[in-house]
Amino acid sequence: MRFRTLLLIGMFTACGGGGDVDLDDDSELGDDDDIVGDDDDIVGDDDDDTNNVRECEPVISTGGCGTEAAIVRATIEIPPGASATQGALFFGISHEYLGGGATGGYYHTSKRIPNVDLSDGPISVELDMCTGGAMYSEDNCSYNFFAFLDLNDNADPNSFLPDPGEPAASILGVNVSCQGDSQCLNLVLDCEDGQNCVRFQDPAGGCECAPQTCGSDYVTCF
Repeated sequence: MRFRTLLLIGMFTACGGGGDVDLDDDSELGDDDDIVGDDDDIVGDDDDDTNNVRECEPVISTGGCGTEAAIVRATIEIPPGASATQGALFFGISHEYLGGGATGGYYHTSKRIPNVDLSDGPISVELDMCTGGAMYSEDNCSYNFFAFLDLNDNADPNSFLPDPGEPAASILGVNVSCQGDSQCLNLVLDCEDGQNCVRFQDPAGGCECAPQTCGSDYVTCF
C-alpha cells in the first residue's frame, strides 16, 4: 500500500509550559523502559496487510537531539466503515508515569496536520521527542502515543483528548531510547468513545531508572 508522507516543520511547545501555543506543532517530557506495546503494534519487519502491519517512511529529520533514536514514526489509518475520514490529524505523546492517566497522561509533545483525508489510505508521520527538552525512556520511563481526527479543531496541548465521535487510538508502553533506532508504530483509529480512547490507569509505583542513563535534559526516574 502506498503511503503519503506529511511533514510539518514548526515550533513545538515544552511540556506543560506557558506562553503562546502553536497548534500546528507542540512539545514536552518522556517515560518507561517497556518496549512498544504488543508485537503487532511494531512495524518494519513485515508489510503483510493481513496482519495489519505497515512500514513507515524513512526518517526525514534527526530532530532537536540530532539522532534518529528520538524520532517516533507511525502509520495512521481508519478502519473500514469509519464514521469520519477527514479532518485535522492531531497526534502526540504523553508521559505514562507522571500521573494523569485518566486524562491521557502528562503531555509531552504533539503535532497537527490540517485537512487530512484518511479515506485515501494510511499516512506516515513522525514526531520528535526532543522538542522542548530530551526525556529518554531510560531516565523517564514510557510514553502514551495517541492520535485522532480533530473534527471540531479544538485540540491543543492543554486539551489533547478526542471528543466523542472523533476516530482515535493510542498505544501505551512506548519507549524512546537513546540506544535504539527510530521506531515505527501502527495506529488504527478504531475508537470513537472520546477520552476513553486515550485514557489509561496510572501504573503502580514510580518510574525506576534504567541501568544506563541517556543524559536526558529532565530526569523523573528514581
